[in-house]
Amino acid sequence: MKNIQKLSSIVIFLLVSVVAFAQPGSDVQKSYQDSIKQLEMKRRSNMALEYQAKLNVVSQYNANIDMAIANKDLVEHRLNMNATNKAIVKVGKYNRNVSFFHDEKKSIKKIIILTTYGSDQDYQEFLFDDRGLVYKVSHMPDMSNPLTTKAFYYEDEKLSLYTKDGGKVFGADDVNSFDEDAFQEGVDWLNKAAGYTALFKLMGSLEPVSR
Repeated sequence: MKNIQKLSSIVIFLLVSVVAFAQPGSDVQKSYQDSIKQLEMKRRSNMALEYQAKLNVVSQYNANIDMAIANKDLVEHRLNMNATNKAIVKVGKYNRNVSFFHDEKKSIKKIIILTTYGSDQDYQEFLFDDRGLVYKVSHMPDMSNPLTTKAFYYEDEKLSLYTKDGGKVFGADDVNSFDEDAFQEGVDWLNKAAGYTALFKLMGSLEPVSR
């Protein structure tokens, strides 16, 4: 009999809980929804801190490379494409300057591409880590408007973070904000980096080995 009474109490409790959650304005449902919101806010806050920590590391590394460039501590090879700004079929008049920066061990550190189309300028920058792997790619398709800049961050040449919409940061593995187009663009830039790296190696093979 006691077992039957206990079973009945459990059934009644469950029925009450179900009814409470089913009522739109119930305190139980509101408390549950508030808890979910708090968990989501905490998750996003933790992710933001993690993203910022990663950005800080890359930013400091990039600043060190820029300082080395400014101090002429790195070797620079420069390629000037269409130097006379001649009109090219389907492209028009353009000029592209590609600068490769490497250390004395011939380890690539940064590649900068500046392309001029008439009065418009496009800026691309490839940053490489100490192993020569792509670390960050920045692209400003309109240099008169910095808000057009996008950046892609990599770990072991796998997309980790990316920015868009004026600098908002997104995680490549965040299913809640996954952007297939941005992810594909990150892959495309990785492939372009591979092409420029191959060109850098080819240029290196043309360097004199002795006087």
